[in-house]
Amino acid sequence: MNYDETHDFLDQLAETQKLVDESYYSYALSQPIDVQKRQVRKIIGKLNDGILDQITACKDPSLKKRATALSSKLLTLFDKITSNDQGLLTFDQKIIWMASKLNKEFYPPYDDSIDVFVGNTCNSLDEGLRKLSTDENKWSLRPNNINDKEGIMDLFQSSLSNCSFVSSILSIANLNVDLIHDIVKTQQDSITLNKQFAILLRFNGTKRIVYMDSYLPADDTLFVKSSSNSNLLFPAFIEKAYLKINGVTNFDCFKGSNFAIDTFILTGFIPESISVDELTQENLLNVYKLFKEKKIVLGLGTADLTKDECEHYKLVPFHDYSIIDIKLANSNSQSDLKFSVMNPWIDKENSKRVFEVDYLYHFNALYIGWNPNGMFDYQYKRSFFSTQKSEFTNKSFIDNVQYTVSNNSKEENEVWVLVERHFHPVYDDSSSSRSISMKAEWFDADNTEKLWGKSLQRVLLKTLKSESKFLLSKLKLKPFQKATGVFFLDDEDTSVKVTPPVFFTVHAYAKNLVDICKSSSTSKDIKTVSDIWSPMQSGGSWSHGRYFDNPQFELIINDDSSNVNAMIGLFTNDKMMVNFLVFESSSKFRFLTDFDERSLVRGQDLKYSSGHQVKKVGLESGKRYIIVASTYSFDEYDTFKLRVKCSTEFQLTKISNSLGLYTKTIPFTFQPKELSFSANFELSRNSKIIIKINTESKLQLNAKLVDLETKRVIDQSSGFKNYMYGLFLGGDEVKSGKYQVIVERMEGTCQSVCDIQIGTSVAVL
Repeated sequence: MNYDETHDFLDQLAETQKLVDESYYSYALSQPIDVQKRQVRKIIGKLNDGILDQITACKDPSLKKRATALSSKLLTLFDKITSNDQGLLTFDQKIIWMASKLNKEFYPPYDDSIDVFVGNTCNSLDEGLRKLSTDENKWSLRPNNINDKEGIMDLFQSSLSNCSFVSSILSIANLNVDLIHDIVKTQQDSITLNKQFAILLRFNGTKRIVYMDSYLPADDTLFVKSSSNSNLLFPAFIEKAYLKINGVTNFDCFKGSNFAIDTFILTGFIPESISVDELTQENLLNVYKLFKEKKIVLGLGTADLTKDECEHYKLVPFHDYSIIDIKLANSNSQSDLKFSVMNPWIDKENSKRVFEVDYLYHFNALYIGWNPNGMFDYQYKRSFFSTQKSEFTNKSFIDNVQYTVSNNSKEENEVWVLVERHFHPVYDDSSSSRSISMKAEWFDADNTEKLWGKSLQRVLLKTLKSESKFLLSKLKLKPFQKATGVFFLDDEDTSVKVTPPVFFTVHAYAKNLVDICKSSSTSKDIKTVSDIWSPMQSGGSWSHGRYFDNPQFELIINDDSSNVNAMIGLFTNDKMMVNFLVFESSSKFRFLTDFDERSLVRGQDLKYSSGHQVKKVGLESGKRYIIVASTYSFDEYDTFKLRVKCSTEFQLTKISNSLGLYTKTIPFTFQPKELSFSANFELSRNSKIIIKINTESKLQLNAKLVDLETKRVIDQSSGFKNYMYGLFLGGDEVKSGKYQVIVERMEGTCQSVCDIQIGTSVAVL
């Protein structure tokens, strides 16, 4: 192929690559199959219309290999679509593709097997950015040469509020990283006028392609430039891509970021922000060592400063700086460090932009960008989405996103976990005041299942709350140790009831082999039921007489194992004081009727807790257990979840504590000196019968149920005693006929109000 044919071929491949990426995006969104088929067939038609022949005839081995990989990628997708197979992408890969749309622009994931095919025709790709100027003449097509890197350490910040971005480029260049060749893609490196090119930036979970044109503002104060080389323009194109993904619609409203985050976007270096107040001499000496070994880049940030502080220290408030050198003044004591700091701004005296500081206390934060290459041998990536709003407001973990890291090495393993929040218009628009905070707590874990609460696990690490899009945790795991991280992702606007789903990516870096997976809550040995405390189902604490009106649940162990370990949790909102108790039951009644401490499973706390409660108990097979979920007060109502995990198979079912399908209440009053009361009733058909006798005072009662036709006692209580929770009779099926309930009290010195409730499966006559 001649020069023109080659460029025409590259233009066709560039267009094809964009169409293939859009098809993968549609596939990830599970758009209608017919739509996907039409989309892919149209691209295959373009391939058959000469492109495949050009791939076959291509003499450039590298170009041919990339073009073949592109066509194979398309045909693989076509095979999956035509067979209605949704298994081409994993869940994590789908999220990465779904996160490709941002501010109505499309930023596909970068595929290193294909690289990027860049066309060289200008189709007004950056119309959105050019709308920042009302006059089209305020933008001009700038000649550019990717090989021109002279003067990169003389870059300076324009009028934009992006000191963090410029400081980051300066520190990266100071590390001798060839940033331009790493992230800028053009059709030909040698030509001086590339009408289009692509910038590779890391955001939304992966390295992504940002297609750009070669226009820059005619006003030189609106983009980064070099004071020593006016032809060094590629940093400005990178800056333009950076502004584009940040959704800048007004140069004056751009909020900026911070040095560590911008370094990650440009290089993938792990971002860390450390408060200067927390730095120790040991920390600083370690930073010095790593900086000299070229393993990190460094920046500094200021907070609010007074006018006097600005004049005395020659600093700017809320401004980021680049550290370009560190000197150890006294190697014997290893105590005196001097930092060479570069201001991304310049003034008339350019030499003043670099200055030395002995102490960092007048800065607010030290920013570190850690180069993972050379530090870690393994890197992993997982993605998820969250709505940030938990079902319940409590301090349990059941609604939190959790990930488990398993050290598969027989050696101690250093593992860093970086949580990245993807861009979202609700939280990242320049006019938005809403934000998401993130923090993590890491616990020693026995398996990869979700943790329920912090009381049962050993804490390994607690991070500080992060208001940025990144949260870093540093773990040291013992051989074969597992650690589960609980992520707290909170919309800071507590008045908002509905929050949009937001994508997150978990980046993990390890020195030795690890597994990282989302912690599971749906294994076969875990069962969860949802219920409610309502006016008919809320009896208060175990000290109340209505305790057994609370929701009750039957737990039966199916296995023949003699000893069964169980973990049980009760979860609701933190305004509720709650408790659950597990009883062993051999009662003829389907629900509990009496609080017998001898039937309580051992090791349980009778106290009430705010919002949730988790217990570990030992159970036995072949026995029936009943769980009673109660609130401290019987006039508080709310929804709740009961979750049970057993080491063997089990059944968990809700028990109705209703007396029967039909209930007849017979109120009566013991008059002074009156010791007994009887009530007659009739059943038209056979029926199961449960009778409950209630009293408002602490009476010593005795009762029996009598068949009036045979005079036979059907059931009777165990003698006179105080039945705090009610006196129950029956529980079995009886024949149709006439019956009598006889209630006796031991003493008759006062008036006592009582009632008899008769529960049956047929109407009581």
